Amino acid sequence: MILRYSFDFSDTNYTRLVFHQIKQPNIFLWNTMIRGLVSNDCFDDAVEFYSLMRSEGFLPNNFTFPFVLKACARLLDLQLGVKIHTIVVKAGFDYDVFVKTSLVCLYAKCGFLEDAHKVFDDIPEKNLFPGRPSLVGTLVLVNPGKPLICFVGCWRRT
Repeated sequence: MILRYSFDFSDTNYTRLVFHQIKQPNIFLWNTMIRGLVSNDCFDDAVEFYSLMRSEGFLPNNFTFPFVLKACARLLDLQLGVKIHTIVVKAGFDYDVFVKTSLVCLYAKCGFLEDAHKVFDDIPEKNLFPGRPSLVGTLVLVNPGKPLICFVGCWRRT
């Protein structure tokens, strides 16, 4: 709880100090750190914590992926995003609508609209799609006009 609340004060240094004092952090604490860093626009640090988490032997889960993918999108790090997409598929989290939404946003923000469209098409329950307003805003920024036509067509098919 201390980790989560310390991010509310935007003091990521204190939060890191507290985290590093924990002898055996679990996946919940790793996810809290990654989420907090992303929420405080510390995208490089979030990716670094993700890598550290992996090197410590922890496997990401459906709570890890959306935040680390958001960090990749904000950094425009498509290479790492594609590697994480591979892990998503191998780990079986490609069914998760929040993970899929993060993948759509990653590809769209990096300018790979066809890949974003493929991932979007693969979302089974588009009525439950949580990121419509955010995604539309992302697509308009990436390529005004064209992506909206593409994705509006997808929503009409559902």
